[in-house]
Amino acid sequence: MIAILLVQAGFLAAVLLWLRLTRAPTTLWAGVLIGAALIALLGAGFVGIWVYPPAWSVALLAGAALLWLSVRLVRRAGVRPSATMVDTTMRFGGVVVWAFLGGVLIWHGVIGRQAPSAVLGLAAPLDGAGFCAISGGASPLLNFHLETLAPGKEAYRGQSYGVDFIAISPLGLRTTAAHALEQAPSSPDAYNIFGVEVRAPCAGEAVAAYDGMTDQNAGVIDRSVMAGNHVVLRCDGYDVLLAHLRQGTVAVALGQRVEVGARLGEVGNTGATDEPHLHVSAQRATPQASFGGEPIHVTFNGRFVVRGACL
Repeated sequence: MIAILLVQAGFLAAVLLWLRLTRAPTTLWAGVLIGAALIALLGAGFVGIWVYPPAWSVALLAGAALLWLSVRLVRRAGVRPSATMVDTTMRFGGVVVWAFLGGVLIWHGVIGRQAPSAVLGLAAPLDGAGFCAISGGASPLLNFHLETLAPGKEAYRGQSYGVDFIAISPLGLRTTAAHALEQAPSSPDAYNIFGVEVRAPCAGEAVAAYDGMTDQNAGVIDRSVMAGNHVVLRCDGYDVLLAHLRQGTVAVALGQRVEVGARLGEVGNTGATDEPHLHVSAQRATPQASFGGEPIHVTFNGRFVVRGACL
């Protein structure tokens, strides 16, 4: 997560720095430069994971910086009409690069938000509001689980269309107020989602129920059981996985039938996870309830939830 946030911050900084250093020979060129920067910033905002600092603060700061640089660029347009080779390269090259990258990001954001024709309808697995996806959708830039469609990852293909949920406060923080200034606090209970009850999103039979792992600190990944403590419900021919549950909270036994809304456990930080969150994915049922079945996209209460969307 830290690496992703650094890449995103670096991208925004690079765009704004380019706009600061590039000269516009005319007002028209100033508009072209500003447009290219705006496309790049919008693309980054459309597909990024903006959880620290909160999304609203990033938008506010980036928007203010863009406005200031734009006004400055327009006012200085034509002040130095005899451009050097460096000026020309930065101007033409930057417009092409940033407009192209921004366009690609926006395109992925658009196609990733289009609900596929085949989906499995589920109820919300978490009660209340403020539960938002940090990974989910139909594009690999929005949903990191899609990497399991690559050759060699067949054992985990069933999670390819999964959705990961965290909890966001009214101020946009995924951590408690006491840890608001920390990017990645180590204690699991520093995260708003930790300990939240998980409900059955469909009626079915528990074909897997595991509760043998200790909750690790954030940033520590345990791949001995990738799903950590988890429950798999077989619902109408599909296996629905709810993963990374809190130790000692799994509330169903193997073979038990549950109804929609039944308590399954609590959100924890177990398995292949770098911070507390709830993973939900669905696949066609397999004889051994493995994680390698044919994946299917899911909706929650009729909504196709992608990164940045909330229940």
